[in-house]
Amino acid sequence: MLDRIKKQAELNVKLDRDNKPVSPENNYTLYHSDVMIGNNCILVNMGAIKATYLSYHTFNVMLTTNANYSNETDLWLKNLIRKSNLISGVAEKQRYQYFKRIEGVMKKLRDKIENG
Repeated sequence: MLDRIKKQAELNVKLDRDNKPVSPENNYTLYHSDVMIGNNCILVNMGAIKATYLSYHTFNVMLTTNANYSNETDLWLKNLIRKSNLISGVAEKQRYQYFKRIEGVMKKLRDKIENG
């Protein structure tokens, strides 16, 4: 999965199951932020309707289509993105460092699991 995300970030495009671009346009953006995010939310824009999914207690999810809440979530996410660094399609050095750091964490975890 990490290799797939890395490739999409490099190409700046979403890939299908066969690792072929789903469209010719740049439609994949990956940002890096040093800000520790205190939640795990997903904002979905469906035309005039916005839905916000908020996960809690590991496996549970709340969903709301309340316009006020979803608009506030949209503003919060846009503000977070504005303060983040774009690493897809550009910033090759930062993207390389970002994925190298993640791979290092994964290797440590794998070693810990395998070696006790």
